[in-house]
Amino acid sequence: MAWLEDPAELSPAYRAVAALALKRASAVFVECSAMIEPLVHGFGVPAEKIHFVTLGIDDEHFAPAEQPPIRQRVFSVGDDRMRDYSTLVGALHRVHEQRPGLTAEVATTLPVELPQKWAHIHRRRMDQEVKGCYQRAEVVALALRPTRQGSGLTVILEAMASGRPVVVTDNPGLSDYVEHGVTGLLVPAKDPGAMADAIDALLADPGRAAAMGREGRRRVEGHFTTAHMADDLASVLCDAVR
Repeated sequence: MAWLEDPAELSPAYRAVAALALKRASAVFVECSAMIEPLVHGFGVPAEKIHFVTLGIDDEHFAPAEQPPIRQRVFSVGDDRMRDYSTLVGALHRVHEQRPGLTAEVATTLPVELPQKWAHIHRRRMDQEVKGCYQRAEVVALALRPTRQGSGLTVILEAMASGRPVVVTDNPGLSDYVEHGVTGLLVPAKDPGAMADAIDALLADPGRAAAMGREGRRRVEGHFTTAHMADDLASVLCDAVR
């Protein structure tokens, strides 16, 4: 559904084919509630056919580490076109000016530059190794371009499952997953200063950061596992074939 976020950006032929396929479907599910509006008003999908199914992740694989995180370590990851590394880099530089002890890990194949003295960039897909990156970090930060498609949801949930607080761009629908001030901090898009302030606030208060991480883990266990998602999808499919 991500490519259907803005019907006006699609070619007439693509838009027509997508609209036909959506209307023929017995049911449509989205992982970001903000995608419901463009499907209804941009493609004419009846609202009753659209189901919001929360994303689920493997909470057994992504789990809190026994050892504490590295103090003042920030981690970010992602390769999709909605990542806003310009904002993230600007924020990290601002935090480092205030906290010379800051270290950062970034995992991406996109072009990102940070000083090697305090940042390490994994210029490849990390696959299973990303688990350790979450566990080493005190804060997981994710800067996104404005979007409704739910970009970043997998990273958000993997970080929460790992017991880490998240600082993330407040795009539509992300508050269904991140409760501001409880499991993480939501900040305005394209605002390095706001992201820096949020990261700094959590680094300055390890107890608060740890509490957010614990609550994030609890939320994942209660609502955002692969088992929860499978149950929700099974319900949607059963209703669709009746």
